[in-house]
Amino acid sequence: MIRLIAFIALVFLFALATSTLAAEPATATVRIDRLEKLATYIEKLSPDRLFMPSYHGSGDSDDPYSSGCALYHGTATFAFRGDGLILVPSRPGGPRPYPSYRGLSPFDSARAFFGLSEADAAELFGNLGRTPAEEAAMLRAVASRERVRLARIEVRGRCWLADW
Repeated sequence: MIRLIAFIALVFLFALATSTLAAEPATATVRIDRLEKLATYIEKLSPDRLFMPSYHGSGDSDDPYSSGCALYHGTATFAFRGDGLILVPSRPGGPRPYPSYRGLSPFDSARAFFGLSEADAAELFGNLGRTPAEEAAMLRAVASRERVRLARIEVRGRCWLADW
């Protein structure tokens, strides 16, 4: 009888522990390293080069990176280009250059490339009027929040295992 009660308690504790861990997705898909690289790059831009209202560059000069959103400028980094974030060139009569990852639209590219939720992608890449320093701070804030979230999941996992 005691063994049966111990077994039921064990199953209950296991179910409780796994449901607690499942409540927060334990995915490490948010690319903290990429967010931090973009923040470092963006904060070095002059304020007139960060143009958040559009994923497309302003097209005001021959320099394709004359001004654009944070994701647009991310395509200028060799590391991001090597990982597949590219600037799709404009075509005669077509749209101006825009950032893309795996052929996705700019917003979906931001979500997939950085592993962001829709809300985080909208906050980071859809908000208007930020300076480069403010945008870099927002990128780092999301990276920091994700680092803390992953650490909590890891600690919970260790505590749960230590109880066994």
